[in-house]
Amino acid sequence: DFDLYCRRVAGAVGVLSLPVFGADGPAEQEFALHLARALQITNILRDIDQDAQIGRLYVPHEYLAAAGLDGNNGDIAKLISDTRFAAALAPLRADAHAAFAAVDAARCAANSDASFTSTCTPVTPGTCSTI
Repeated sequence: DFDLYCRRVAGAVGVLSLPVFGADGPAEQEFALHLARALQITNILRDIDQDAQIGRLYVPHEYLAAAGLDGNNGDIAKLISDTRFAAALAPLRADAHAAFAAVDAARCAANSDASFTSTCTPVTPGTCSTI
């Protein structure tokens, strides 16, 4: 499951980093998990070519299948050069945008610590009126 992958790979680091920033409540943990997911998806999109060179592809199988691609064929270079591959990335890009919007909403909810929120600029302009 892609969400579980993101939580395990990046979410743990985000939550473990919170005390360093002096924020460790439930709202801050939610913020950290949303930010970790958003950054992990961004990393996946950024590193597609590099990951393909070492035989890895982190695009969810359901996105590949929806674009008419078989993610189990083992030829990642051929897969990412297929003209349909861009269509497989579209929902992943949408996931990234939605994740960053969730980051903004969660950060605004974590308004209990003024130093935590006042140092942040909304990722999506206009989503947080508390700054």
